[in-house]
Amino acid sequence: MSVIKIQISLLSILFFVLSYSYAQNEDILEKQWMVDLAKQESKSFWKKQDINSTHTANYDIKFHRMKFYIDPDVYRIEGEITTYFVPKTGIDKIKFDFTNIIGVDEVIYNGNSINFNQSNDILTCTFPSELIENKLDSIKVIYSGIPEENNDSFFRNHHNGVPIISTLSEPYGAKDWWPCKQDLTDKIDSIEVIIESPIKYRSVSNGLLLSENIIADKRTCIWKHKYPIPAYLIAISVTDYVDFTINYENIEGNILPIQNHVYPENEASAKVSIEYTKKAMEIFETLFEIYPYSDEKYGHAQFSWGGGMEHTTVSFMGHFSEDLIAHELAHQWFGDKVTCGSWSDIWLNEGFATYLTGLTYEHYKGNFNGWLTNRISHITQSTGGSVYVNDTTSIGTIFSSRLSYSKGAMVLHMLRWKMGDELFFQAIKNYLKDENLSYGYAKTEDLISICETVYGKNLSNFFDQWIYKEGYPSYSLEWNQHDDNSLSLLFNQSQSHPSVLFFEMPVEILINGTGGETEYHRIEVNENSYKIGFDVGFEISSIEIDPNKWLISKNNSVLLNPELALDVFEKEKWTSRFKNNNTIVINTNNDSINNIEVFLFDLSGKIITTKKIHGNKIFLLNTGNISEGIYYIIIKTDNKFITKALLK
Repeated sequence: MSVIKIQISLLSILFFVLSYSYAQNEDILEKQWMVDLAKQESKSFWKKQDINSTHTANYDIKFHRMKFYIDPDVYRIEGEITTYFVPKTGIDKIKFDFTNIIGVDEVIYNGNSINFNQSNDILTCTFPSELIENKLDSIKVIYSGIPEENNDSFFRNHHNGVPIISTLSEPYGAKDWWPCKQDLTDKIDSIEVIIESPIKYRSVSNGLLLSENIIADKRTCIWKHKYPIPAYLIAISVTDYVDFTINYENIEGNILPIQNHVYPENEASAKVSIEYTKKAMEIFETLFEIYPYSDEKYGHAQFSWGGGMEHTTVSFMGHFSEDLIAHELAHQWFGDKVTCGSWSDIWLNEGFATYLTGLTYEHYKGNFNGWLTNRISHITQSTGGSVYVNDTTSIGTIFSSRLSYSKGAMVLHMLRWKMGDELFFQAIKNYLKDENLSYGYAKTEDLISICETVYGKNLSNFFDQWIYKEGYPSYSLEWNQHDDNSLSLLFNQSQSHPSVLFFEMPVEILINGTGGETEYHRIEVNENSYKIGFDVGFEISSIEIDPNKWLISKNNSVLLNPELALDVFEKEKWTSRFKNNNTIVINTNNDSINNIEVFLFDLSGKIITTKKIHGNKIFLLNTGNISEGIYYIIIKTDNKFITKALLK
């Protein structure tokens, strides 16, 4: 192959890359929406650090009766929390997670006041005598005060000049406004929420509205939710809401009320936008299972952040875009019914909800390929970072829009590609209905186990590379069609991060013919210098890598190499790497090679440098001062060509 031919091929790569970059610029707003959503879903405890503790591990919560007095005109909370619990062993004290900022007025046990202490955001209540193991008991905490404003878990704002007070506790903010057991091990079996407010305001919480009573100048709403729920998904909001309900007929023919609480000034537009909930609900029920709280309700409550939050049965919404509606609805299955068992596994909430949003494009909205392209572009903006969160004291790391949301979603898409549609969707259905996970907690290893059972093969390497380790691949493909129309292919891969030596994934290629023919092939690429050949019944004009966007990858290249044949490289093994910023080390295991000629190109097809070598197994190539990016080495030996992609 001449140098001129090589330059032409690489110029075509540049054209593709520039076109791709231009397309991504059109989607900046879409990607920014994902970033903002991640921030909105993690508003609470932004300035603090916290992890699950053990001081609440010696009892199980069965029920909370939660009574609040909220006046949006005043930034303050008054609360009474009655907790029904079962000691796991004999205990003489019970501890709750609760801020020191709000004072406790009284703790009542069996009708009498008991001693308590507040220290280091822990409320310790001392019983008169030791409680009996495994016997249901209860305790009431009465408190009042002004919550910490900077944590954003209990916050006051205005809409159209009217005040609103709302809560958003994910991940560590529940204790900022009520005494709770803030962990990811013990879901509360059921709750009753009683909210008293001035008559001009209305309140919202989880579950069904049992009653709404007006006495004198006060309005009292009583909400009941009878499904297991973690502390961070309990929420309240109070303002001058107007309410409306739309009915959804589910796939079994039953009616589910979708109850909505919106600002008066947005009622007309919200009624139009929220209709989309029914379409998203139908898609998710058809693909997975019936809405998990179908004998209660689903709904929305408008609040004053820009994004949303998936509080069980009632998502709090900053706006009513279709993608936000779909994302928060998806959480009712993934995050609410099955909740991540640690904040390290947050992708089980956010990756799933993001991917289900994508499925609405596949099954209804169209342009699923464009949606996937945006996710891939978002992920590959940086070269490292794992989906699994190793530092759960960092809220920004837990709620990384790039990793927990976008990459988590694309890992599910790649798992679907690896397993096939039938087995993938069956595995996810099994995950949702597993008796150990349903209405409980799950960790990544639980999902792995269920997927492996359905798939019948080991998936540990897949999850290790894509969840626990970092980075993504760049593929280079050389091809040549011979006189008999047979096709030779050579795959190579470079990695953006050293934690993975090779990403083992099936790669889809699209073969385009000169007469408009198309042919898709799935190729299992599990090593570098992977060679494969097969017959194609038409003259090939071009080949595309990953046309349907099944893979997280970047800077893929396709090179027509007229010298390529299946036996081109036989026993020759070549490696190349950057030794430092200005030098590449190249070596071979073949000590009989002579007359080696090396070309180094950038993506534009420009030759950076060339070198001729005679009889050396190891040699250095001086690159000069070149910028970071993807480069290609073409090694010519005795009329044979080897192409290597390098990442600097």
